[in-house]
Amino acid sequence: MDWIEEFYYGNIRPVDHAVHNKEYSAALHTICECEKKLQEMLSGDAWKLVLELTDAYSTFSALSGTENFKLGFRLGVNMIGSCNCGEEML
Repeated sequence: MDWIEEFYYGNIRPVDHAVHNKEYSAALHTICECEKKLQEMLSGDAWKLVLELTDAYSTFSALSGTENFKLGFRLGVNMIGSCNCGEEML
């Protein structure tokens, strides 16, 4: 099956190819450690505010990632479309 068919059938999912490298792991570890320390230091409304902040940032990050993916895809399609490729390429 070619990639167009794979895409059509939903078998191509960029989210399945998440980044997992040393920098990613280190950043995730730091986030978890900071969250633990903050939870120990804060309570009540202060901790609720931290959770609200992290939830809002997570939503913002996910939406930003989606928009960046869409922009990159559109730019790629426009770049391909601007080529003077003959129909023999199809």
